[in-house]
Amino acid sequence: MGIDHTLKFREQFRQKIPKLYSGVFHLLFNFSLLLLTFIFPLTQIKNFKPIELWVIPVVLILGNAVVFFIHKYPLHRQSKLFKFAYTIHSKYHHVFFTDKVLVFETTKDFYILFFPTWVVLGFVLTYFPLLYFGGPYLFSLNIIYLAMSMGSLYFLLYEILHFCSHLPESHPILRVPGVRYMWNHHKTHHDPKLMGSYNFNIVYPLMDILMGTKYKKD
Repeated sequence: MGIDHTLKFREQFRQKIPKLYSGVFHLLFNFSLLLLTFIFPLTQIKNFKPIELWVIPVVLILGNAVVFFIHKYPLHRQSKLFKFAYTIHSKYHHVFFTDKVLVFETTKDFYILFFPTWVVLGFVLTYFPLLYFGGPYLFSLNIIYLAMSMGSLYFLLYEILHFCSHLPESHPILRVPGVRYMWNHHKTHHDPKLMGSYNFNIVYPLMDILMGTKYKKD
């Protein structure tokens, strides 16, 4: 798959983006909702006990694992059940962005860069009620609120790091060591020959390391 093919696909795909689509609104909606649902649960915590902090690393690790398995299987493995998700990710996102043409050009490209707004909204409307109504049977309310907050934080970090991973290599933010590291990690994933087998994590490569899917150059 050459650069010319990618550029041609980009132009064709952009013609299919709804005329009323706003990349700025898309970004603001996703980031604002996730930031709000990260902060608000923290304001509900009362009589905090330090021992309750255990839930923070647990949720962040589980988030890393959930993203890994969703990315590795439904998004990169064809199946009747997840055909739509596979098509959007593997057939559109990975053709629009390759390791040779990794950078978005306009805010219209956010259409295929960020999660759809309905996915982010669906996450909040599913994850929060499940924890709020089901969690208290097992955990304190403080732990539930921390779990809510950390779930949104991980999703927010995913969107931020994924956005950074499609910035130009010379962008100042890539001077931050961890961001530069994940930029390289994600760029490798966008190699059409490697995308189905390596580098599925976005925020940090914990599961890629544990599952042996972190790409190692010869």
